[in-house]
Amino acid sequence: MDYEIKRDLYADLGRTWQDKGKCPETVKEAVARRHGLRVVNKEIQIPDMRLEYANDPDMEIHTRDVELATKHYRPRGLAAKAHAGFQIYARRGEADRLRRIRDERELNTVIFSL
Repeated sequence: MDYEIKRDLYADLGRTWQDKGKCPETVKEAVARRHGLRVVNKEIQIPDMRLEYANDPDMEIHTRDVELATKHYRPRGLAAKAHAGFQIYARRGEADRLRRIRDERELNTVIFSL
């Protein structure tokens, strides 16, 4: 869940910020990369949920970052999540509005209905 990701991410950021000589943007990029996340619009994008699964036959661990988009999402927020590579899901009644935002912003993502 996102609170586990946030806990680990912010603990890592706190340790890394202690080195005062580093550029804040460089620190964000490095910490995000260590946690398999991306910085979009100068912010580390955090998914609602991260799924981890093993791929047969080599049992290599893979992850999928999932975001539940609601009717309250603003176009910029949806675009940031899409650019971060998150799999976006929406409730059936909200998916059409979010798809219009996606199309207006020319985002290369699929919005799945729940």
